[in-house]
Amino acid sequence: MKKFFLLFFLVTSIILPQTLINTVNLPSGTFWSSGYGLVYENSKYWISSSSSTLGRGIIYAVNDVGVLVDTITMNYPSIRESQGLAFDGNYFWYVERKTARCDLFKVDFNGNVLDSITSAQLFGGSWYFGGAAWDGSGLWISVYYPDANAALYKINTITKQVVDTISFLNFAPGQLQPQGITVKGDTLFFVNDGFQGIDKIYAVSLTTEDSLFTFNPPEQPGLRQNPRGLAWDGNNFWLLAEPVGASSGRQLFKYNLGVIGVYIIKLY
Repeated sequence: MKKFFLLFFLVTSIILPQTLINTVNLPSGTFWSSGYGLVYENSKYWISSSSSTLGRGIIYAVNDVGVLVDTITMNYPSIRESQGLAFDGNYFWYVERKTARCDLFKVDFNGNVLDSITSAQLFGGSWYFGGAAWDGSGLWISVYYPDANAALYKINTITKQVVDTISFLNFAPGQLQPQGITVKGDTLFFVNDGFQGIDKIYAVSLTTEDSLFTFNPPEQPGLRQNPRGLAWDGNNFWLLAEPVGASSGRQLFKYNLGVIGVYIIKLY
């Protein structure tokens, strides 16, 4: 009699605790102490600033040890300071903070402004954005004001229309200050600033638009760290925030978001 063996594989994956693996000092100065937007591109970590004096239309890049390696100066005299930064594969999207609203500017590596999208075009009013990220087909922005509209919105940058919304308050009640955003594959990350709510980082499925997991910034829970930009560099997750124990300034915090596969084989 012949014996037949069938192999059944049950594969599961476990998300390990997020591990802070390095803290990176940034150059000193007003621009850096008000660093806001963060995005990774071409082995560089690009940063914009909310400084009203030195942050207007300037994008600096550092390497993974915090050394300044590149600069973009926007050719747009009236541009204001920034509250977010994204890269769409070819161009940057600069979140500009005006006196009573935020707008978006498309910028090339030479600092030329190629296009713009206003909050009035998107929402019919003056709204405030805390971050931006590209997911491969559109631009996500975080809106923190008006409070009633705090959410994540996906923008078609060609039609200049909102095409998707993640209303996160169902899984993050009271979190009304979404700031930096970044995308890792089919997962979107955003961070809430404890000015309204608590400092917390959320991982959200772009498929189900529900929370996958959360973790705290490095600061002791309950204390604000003014978290700002987020970035994913293909290997590690990065946070731009105040140094632990400080009430001003900025550092980069590098995380390992490792996922391990666990394989169970049953023989019948």
